[in-house]
Amino acid sequence: MFGSTGGGYIAGMKQVFPVDYEAEVSQRLVEASHANDLKSAAECIADPFVDVNFIGAVSLKSRKTELVLRDEAATEVRFEFEEFRTEVTALFLAAHAGNVTLVRKLLSVGANVNQKLFRGYATTAAVREGHIEILEILVNGGATQPACEEALLEASYVGQARSAELLLGSDMIRPHVAVHALVTASCRGFVNVVDTLIKVTGEPLIQRKDDTAEVLKSRLEAFHRQTEPVIDYYAKKGVVAQLQAERPPKEVTAEVQKVLSS
Repeated sequence: MFGSTGGGYIAGMKQVFPVDYEAEVSQRLVEASHANDLKSAAECIADPFVDVNFIGAVSLKSRKTELVLRDEAATEVRFEFEEFRTEVTALFLAAHAGNVTLVRKLLSVGANVNQKLFRGYATTAAVREGHIEILEILVNGGATQPACEEALLEASYVGQARSAELLLGSDMIRPHVAVHALVTASCRGFVNVVDTLIKVTGEPLIQRKDDTAEVLKSRLEAFHRQTEPVIDYYAKKGVVAQLQAERPPKEVTAEVQKVLSS
């Protein structure tokens, strides 16, 4: 006698599961987290065969933050979104989507807050998408120094001052990493992050005479007037390559070498 029940099959008196059933139900958990489907995710989590730290492939839409110059405002922030195929965990996706309930549930059943993926840690995802409550949950849920430090660098890159303040207060950030974050925020023009880092670390700010909003505006105008036309000129000739520089250094180096050799 054969019949089905859930993901398994009844053969006589025994329930038989496909050989790859664990991967199947774990991938379903990843997909449910990606769809922000709490009910389906809960059903997968309740399955004794599920691996909550399973890494599955999805098409992820991520937010990019840029500081732009417009008229007299040198601190206008523009958000853009990019979509790409990548491998992630359910916890990473829940943090990315801002699903507080799912994040708490996954942590309660053993999801690894310190599992690093191509797009970083779950803490990185929370910072990148601006989910401060989830970041706090992850930090309190056992995020280690690497996860907190990478999240701080992400906060300095995307202009998340509140996230930076929370992470600095976790006592997980080494001084040289805080300095790195300060330099990044300064180069990106995120004054609020710079102010937060200085306030929390207590380091005095030494400002150069040419490090002002007026000078920044002048430099940006010069870039748009003098440099961009040169890029456009060579782009029309087909000799300009655009690379995604947010990937690991080894991958970026390999792609640069590939472009130069082609």
